[in-house]
Amino acid sequence: TTQLTIHNNVTAHLKKIEYIKNNYQLLAIKLLIVILFVVTLFIGFNRTYNHWYIDWIIDSDELLDNAQFIRSLKSHFKPALIVLIPTVGVFINNKIGWTIITSFIYFNISTVGFLTIYFFDFTEKLEIFQPLIFILILTIPLFIINKEMIRDGNYGISKTNMIIMNINSSIIGMGMTIFMVYLNQ
Repeated sequence: TTQLTIHNNVTAHLKKIEYIKNNYQLLAIKLLIVILFVVTLFIGFNRTYNHWYIDWIIDSDELLDNAQFIRSLKSHFKPALIVLIPTVGVFINNKIGWTIITSFIYFNISTVGFLTIYFFDFTEKLEIFQPLIFILILTIPLFIINKEMIRDGNYGISKTNMIIMNINSSIIGMGMTIFMVYLNQ
């Protein structure tokens, strides 16, 4: 019985190692999303603290009544709220989680594309390569999450459903970009 227990423990450990070996790219994407959420949350807290600490150190009771304070909270924590959505998707290992993560990738790609069209000076030929390289870098996680081993093995998405789900995710991601542009006007 002791040998059987040891054998079961070793087998379970080997399965975990095999899972990590096969899914390290997906784990890296998920880790980057969680790190991005923590960093944006920290930046929001830091900006709020720096913005309001000096002005309101004496009158701290009136701080939450101030409408300007509430508006600054919304603006400082908006990136963290946006990244919260794919962070939730990281912990959902089904089609919904895959859609949330993929939509976030498409959101980033379409946001870079929109900002390129809106702000870049196209008379400078070398400047156009910066956003193109950034978009190419952003497509790497898209290719990783669409790999058959990850897509079918982790999320249960067949090859026939992949195209439809990618179209849906791109519509959601681009819709989020349009919504953010609308909110910022």
